[in-house]
Amino acid sequence: MTNTESAKPILPESQSSMGSNPLEQGAATTVPGAIKKAKPRTKLPPIESVEQLLRAIYSGTFKRSTLDKAELAAMRSSPAMNSSQRDELLNLTLSDRTLDRTRQLMLISTRLEGSLPGQIRDFAREVLGRHSAFGAESLAGVLDNLPEAATEDKAVQALISQDYMSLLWPEGSKTAKKKDGEQCKANAVHCLLLLFRATRGMSVERIQRHLQIGLWAPAGRRYKSEVDMLHALLNTRDPAAVSITHALLEKQVLEHSRNAQAARSGEERATLRASQLEEHLTGVEEKLAAAQVEADRLTKQLQQATQAHANDSAHWKDDYEKLRGQVLRRLKDELTLLDEGLQALRRDPPKVHVMVDHAERAIDGLKSEMERLRGR
Repeated sequence: MTNTESAKPILPESQSSMGSNPLEQGAATTVPGAIKKAKPRTKLPPIESVEQLLRAIYSGTFKRSTLDKAELAAMRSSPAMNSSQRDELLNLTLSDRTLDRTRQLMLISTRLEGSLPGQIRDFAREVLGRHSAFGAESLAGVLDNLPEAATEDKAVQALISQDYMSLLWPEGSKTAKKKDGEQCKANAVHCLLLLFRATRGMSVERIQRHLQIGLWAPAGRRYKSEVDMLHALLNTRDPAAVSITHALLEKQVLEHSRNAQAARSGEERATLRASQLEEHLTGVEEKLAAAQVEADRLTKQLQQATQAHANDSAHWKDDYEKLRGQVLRRLKDELTLLDEGLQALRRDPPKVHVMVDHAERAIDGLKSEMERLRGR
């Protein structure tokens, strides 16, 4: 082989199969020994308004995930979009059929402050509302955070359970593939979770839980063997996400462990308290039983006293009636004697001896009655 032959460049297949156009041939020819210069990257103009940011994202020219301070300051001082600009941008969003760029826009808004996140969120909400993924009746009012709308769990589940291959795609777009449907489902869920975080304050832990249940767990079920799992772990493209997920899960496990320990401690305290209350209840029951016995004894004693009092009252009443009858009879007899004696005194001539006899008999009778009463 000659030196000339060894210096001949080897062209890629796409270049070696070019046509006979002289311009194409000239562009494809490589001069031996020449140094290939990298094509200079076109520097994009800085972002100076929300309208420019939206246009750059949905046209695919904005690849960054952050904005510098000068861009943020310019965006805050820039005028708001007018209706014609907004309509033009909304038409531009029709090309975002898998919601990749809307997801990118909402992620960027999480790092912004002031009025910028609200402006971007309102635009993104309108984009999502026009997308067929959010057209289901079960999602009505969710994007506008209405009180009667579905809960967070039901809304996320409604998004996940849809058949994304049967969605209405924009006219003129390419036929959707299974990969597009999966990507659209993931992006739709991401956008909804980001919206919930902005409007409802959803925590990172809850977002991770929804992602794990709705997207990650189903994707991981196809890895059955340890070898498949090993390849999935070692081939992951985002170890930071795996680490964050693991840290969040560890935090949840630690929190559950603390809650379980607190529950066990509470159960032990409740058991001890129940034992103390049971002992106290036993003592109270014993006192109650003794008090019941004493109450029965006093009740019986009261009944006996009441019966005795009733009997005594009956006897006293009977004795009183007898005594009353005897005294009345004695008084009647003595009054009769005195009355007869008075009649004897009124005669002419008066019979004094009769009055004296009857008076003495009456006095003797009254004295004997007094003695009898004293002796009772």
